[in-house]
Amino acid sequence: MKGLHCKHCGSDVERTDPRCPRCGMPLPEHKVMAAHRKFLLFFVVLVVFALVMMLWLPPDWSGL
Repeated sequence: MKGLHCKHCGSDVERTDPRCPRCGMPLPEHKVMAAHRKFLLFFVVLVVFALVMMLWLPPDWSGL
């Protein structure tokens, strides 16, 4: 996993740090990753649901 760096001084920071330990600059919250994770989870659940429906429901061959 790629390490996080302070954009002000370039030092390494932890994901949970509210401020840079070296220069004290406030770090942005990681709301983007949380939104991305929610979307990814929703997409995976949707794909699994679609696959289950494709296997569970019989095909309609009466129209041919």
